[in-house]
Amino acid sequence: MLSLVGDNGFLLLPTAIFYELFWLDVIPVGSVIPPSASFAFLLLMPLMHVFRLHTPGLLAVPMLATLCCAYALRFMEGRQRLRADVVAERVECSLAFHDPDLDGLLGSYIRASLLAQAARAMIVYGLCYGVMVVSLQACVALCCAPPTLPGVDWSMLLCAAALGGLLALRTRQAFWLFCLAACLVIVLH
Repeated sequence: MLSLVGDNGFLLLPTAIFYELFWLDVIPVGSVIPPSASFAFLLLMPLMHVFRLHTPGLLAVPMLATLCCAYALRFMEGRQRLRADVVAERVECSLAFHDPDLDGLLGSYIRASLLAQAARAMIVYGLCYGVMVVSLQACVALCCAPPTLPGVDWSMLLCAAALGGLLALRTRQAFWLFCLAACLVIVLH
């Protein structure tokens, strides 16, 4: 849908596919907090427009940097879950003592949690976006161009992202295959 409104829509679909393939194995269930592919994608979209990143070679470095930013948001969500554990204990105590104000208490906790989560996400997004803009501007000022990986095309980026599915197997053979493939890429490049 976003590709319909953007001027660089032909880049948005493979970019989104890259992030989805990279975190193919991570499903938000139980205590697992996956990095947010949509966060990384939404962080990269305005950078693509502002810095005119219209080729896979120009997108590769910012895409890798936004992967790190998604882990920053994941860290913040983990911290929020630790704080939520304290709230859960308060609710359990209220349930044990049959507190008549429990409905109001639950509603206020849920509202506070949602607002805190939204505020943290906006702060992390703003900080990550600021760091990315300053970094790209510094590269442009020093090198007269954004960081580029010449010769990189979509097939290379998508194959690299597909390794996320391979590593999802979590077997020793998968990790060895990944290391072997990385060595071959380095040697052949």
